[in-house]
Amino acid sequence: MEPKAYISWSTFLFLYFRPVHLDGTSFIKSMFGYEVCNDDWIATNATDLKLNLKIKLHGQHIAQETVVNLIQGHLKDTDPTKALVLSFHGPPGVGKTFVSRLIAKSLYKINNTGGIDITTLVTRHWESGQRRETLQLSNLENQLMKGALNIENSRGLWHSDLIINHLISAFVPFLPLAKEHVRSCIRDGLVSKQYYTNLRSVPESVVDRIIKELTFIPEEEQIFSSNGCKRVVNKIFLVVEYIREEL
Repeated sequence: MEPKAYISWSTFLFLYFRPVHLDGTSFIKSMFGYEVCNDDWIATNATDLKLNLKIKLHGQHIAQETVVNLIQGHLKDTDPTKALVLSFHGPPGVGKTFVSRLIAKSLYKINNTGGIDITTLVTRHWESGQRRETLQLSNLENQLMKGALNIENSRGLWHSDLIINHLISAFVPFLPLAKEHVRSCIRDGLVSKQYYTNLRSVPESVVDRIIKELTFIPEEEQIFSSNGCKRVVNKIFLVVEYIREEL
């Protein structure tokens, strides 16, 4: 069964680092607290990014590996010939904006395509009895590039020039989240909102009640969350209030 269509988006991320030699003016500015574009002002903690993605990003093995490897390689290049341009694609609530924020925090734009193509492919992969983790970037990237080009051309947006001129370094797919991944998001949310002190203390009964408030697709199989983890926090507030009223 084909998954239902729903709004999705891609995130364009630009990174460009190269050696900077300070002249006298730049040195004076840096002494008096002005930001200067050199290594003192650009944090490049790729190790921290890798750890955060491993702990906080659920169900996205392709994106996790691709993003870390590309950024580490780009940061090691002392004289890059072009910016590193990552195009994030996937349905809503699966981690695209979250990863962008982690990259910005650890190291130094948004538009929606590809979610339906990714969900269709992952659904077929599941129906054939294959494990989610066996999906690789090569299974998805060409389809994402074709889909993004078609949509951008139909809208007449500038992003199509990036694709046609091969300026995008990688099309990074974010997979639809299964129930096990959403359950992890719920536990994270309950701890971050200080309802519980740690992940182990979160009762599965509470997670069960919250997950029942979320919508999954396709309608019959109920495999993937229709909104990823986007609505998890709101549902946490709702269910916790119900539980308090019952006590």
